[in-house]
Amino acid sequence: MDFASRESIEHWVECTRQEGLHHPKRLCTELDDVLNSRFSRQQQSSSRSSPMIAMAQFQSDKSSLALSDCSGSMIFSNRPKLVPTAPSSRSRASSPTRKQIASLENAVPPVRIRPAGEVNTFQPAKDLHNYIHREFGLAVIPSCLKTYLNQADPARFSRINSYSFDDSFTDLTPEKEELWHTVDKIYKEAKSCHVRQKDENAWMLVAWDVLRLGMKEARALKLEINSVQSQTIDPRFLPKFDSTPSIKKADLAFAFTPDNEEVDSLYQDFRTAYPMLDLSHLTDAYTGRLLVNYALEVKVSDGHKDEACLQLAIFHAAVLQKLKSFLGLTTESVDLSQIPPMMGWTMVGQEWRCFITSFATDGSIVTEGPLDEINVSTTSHVAIFRLIDHIKRACERLEQSLWPLLKPLIRELIDAS
Repeated sequence: MDFASRESIEHWVECTRQEGLHHPKRLCTELDDVLNSRFSRQQQSSSRSSPMIAMAQFQSDKSSLALSDCSGSMIFSNRPKLVPTAPSSRSRASSPTRKQIASLENAVPPVRIRPAGEVNTFQPAKDLHNYIHREFGLAVIPSCLKTYLNQADPARFSRINSYSFDDSFTDLTPEKEELWHTVDKIYKEAKSCHVRQKDENAWMLVAWDVLRLGMKEARALKLEINSVQSQTIDPRFLPKFDSTPSIKKADLAFAFTPDNEEVDSLYQDFRTAYPMLDLSHLTDAYTGRLLVNYALEVKVSDGHKDEACLQLAIFHAAVLQKLKSFLGLTTESVDLSQIPPMMGWTMVGQEWRCFITSFATDGSIVTEGPLDEINVSTTSHVAIFRLIDHIKRACERLEQSLWPLLKPLIRELIDAS
């Protein structure tokens, strides 16, 4: 057989396969013998050719010729071997929110976030729980607004429980008509924010409207709402871990307003007695002089619920620490049961969740929630009526319970100065 050309070599390979030489290793050995024989003949017959050129041609013939094994698959001696990464070696970014929540449990003071009822708290916190849940969702819609509800959402109207209506308001008055238009405005704004994926500033406008309407329905004359998202919390009242305070702030907060004569009188007397001491845990020139209390943290629709809860918990922990410092000015041993609990909310898109922060009997601070029974949102007109009634009851609690507790505490500080 003539082995002088590439075609003859390929022909020899095919003939060898057909004759039964199927083993790849043996095939390669036979081919090496053939090529070596060819190279030897070329060296002898071509005295003018350079040995280096001849050797290069020989190696090229060997490497460029693709041989087929018995199964017909190609043999690639230099084929790269890919090694997959084991699942256990793949890294994931850790959540800073989860780490902070865990770190707070070892902070000073410890701050824990727990479902309601899992931690032993003082009686004031239990009383606040009972107050919030009592009659929730009952008689929240004036009966005179049934026609408006039916026109706006006939499908949902047919599913409204009868106990949701307040039959003491059967006549449509300008005040109740204004209530409906405000609720309808909140519904449309919240829906627009959700559908059009608006930012947190747009959601903040919805939150303002909800809180204002709830305060108006409660006829709360001693309260006001302040934006505190850009204000600084006094580091002395923040929970600390690794000697570093955890700085998290809420967005909106209720406070007792100096526009009320009774409240302003107390504020002025306090400033006279303690010109360098703030009333709140905030360092702002204005809100630092107010008794700040219930707060709200706002997030967009895809915002992190745990982060919102964390921010609210730290904000209210600082409120409690500030009140504790007041008690420490008049007594050596502070009775933690005398420090009132704080109620607050997280608003993540259309969903509102309620929390209560208070001192536990072991001296730690616990944020309980979300309170599952308090199902409030802005997803429908009916849901907004429930939400407004819930905020209304919170405002009533502030004026009827918290103010009567804080006023004598501050007055005692003034008298002791």
